[in-house]
Amino acid sequence: MPKEDKLLASIYNNKLYLSEIINSIPQEGDSTEFIKSYIDSWIKKQLLITQAEMNLTDALKDVDERINDYRNSLLIYAYQQELIKQNFDTTVSAQEILSYYKLCQESFELKQNIFKGRFVKIAVDAPRLDGLRKIFQSEKEDDREDLLEYCRQFASIYNLEDTKWVYFSKFAENLPVEVNNSTYYLSSNNYYTYTIDSSKYFLFINEYQIKGGTSPLGLVQEEIRKIILNKNKLQFLKSLEDDLFQQAIANRKIKIYQ
Repeated sequence: MPKEDKLLASIYNNKLYLSEIINSIPQEGDSTEFIKSYIDSWIKKQLLITQAEMNLTDALKDVDERINDYRNSLLIYAYQQELIKQNFDTTVSAQEILSYYKLCQESFELKQNIFKGRFVKIAVDAPRLDGLRKIFQSEKEDDREDLLEYCRQFASIYNLEDTKWVYFSKFAENLPVEVNNSTYYLSSNNYYTYTIDSSKYFLFINEYQIKGGTSPLGLVQEEIRKIILNKNKLQFLKSLEDDLFQQAIANRKIKIYQ
């Protein structure tokens, strides 16, 4: 503590010095008022702590133990995260994902209807709408590129990733109509158009799958990747613990008394 440090307040055996709060004083505003408010809060806190120590003697021991356990847990966690950051390999191969999927397919029940398709919302007075209709369902690479460029220029909402599985219930929020029976909706037609107010909607259903079966790999591969990654992390940390233990034994740092 510097000799010139200013004592701001004291209560019982506790003292508050200016150096302890100097970094908390705001650059702007009334610093005197801030210090006064800080002192008041500090005194009230010290009073509560003192009363707790006087009246919770037995319980306080348990609190101290829990605080120490919590501190140790924080230290261990921080150390583990640093080790993971520096040394853990986050790579999960496509073959690992596929193997896990095949082994645990019963864990990936499809609980919602899904589909692959295209969707565009566009103003009714947008240019070249006839051209859009012609290329909207096309599989030709040139048409797909033209469709993407057209949507970038004129569409207010669009989704052209027709190779990616999407939950239909989430996607249906973009439609101008309420779909009460998505199973019927998906199975009865693969192309829908709507004209509502000043907007026109185009929907093409390339492929769909009804809930109740097994989720396709493409839908759950990210979930599987996280499962494998977490499992690998646990194995990595256990290996570190085992290595530390073996090193301590080899260096004769551990003594067990029975």
